[in-house]
Amino acid sequence: MRFKVGVALTFCLLSSVLFARTGTKAKYVGAEVCISCHKADSLGNQFRRWLGTPHSRSWVMLQGKEAKEFAGKMGIEDPQKSPTCLRCHAPVFRDTSLWCKSFHPEDGVQCEACHGPGSLHVKAMKAGRMIEEAMLPKPKGKKFCTVCHAGAPHPTEKFDYKKFWRRVVHPLRKK
Repeated sequence: MRFKVGVALTFCLLSSVLFARTGTKAKYVGAEVCISCHKADSLGNQFRRWLGTPHSRSWVMLQGKEAKEFAGKMGIEDPQKSPTCLRCHAPVFRDTSLWCKSFHPEDGVQCEACHGPGSLHVKAMKAGRMIEEAMLPKPKGKKFCTVCHAGAPHPTEKFDYKKFWRRVVHPLRKK
């Protein structure tokens, strides 16, 4: 139960950051939209970095034999449709009213799972003026990550935050 509450609060807080700043509820645009800018080498190619991590394949992993066997032991028929599994493997699956047409939960732990909904960010970038209200938040550190990595209802590799952070960190290049 604590796990469910922690996940829900984390994502509510993240997605509400932009709403609180602008009064407009941001929506999830999906990795496909983020890629349009964040694949550029001049920005640090965050997309390539993400693509090389298990986060980009987290939803697909639920199709595997091991995932299906483990889900079966938990009484879960289809892990790709189970809220228990999706809360970490495709964390933005819940509120479909916040999805733009370009958003696909099959992208797994994609950009907005950590940075919050990006529609206001995309709108500001297209207008050519990034305003503070449209800046996406950085993940909140170890506590944010351990919601899934140390709280999963299945066995996981021992979570060493510093080690794993180095695998996924993808800063913007300084100009």
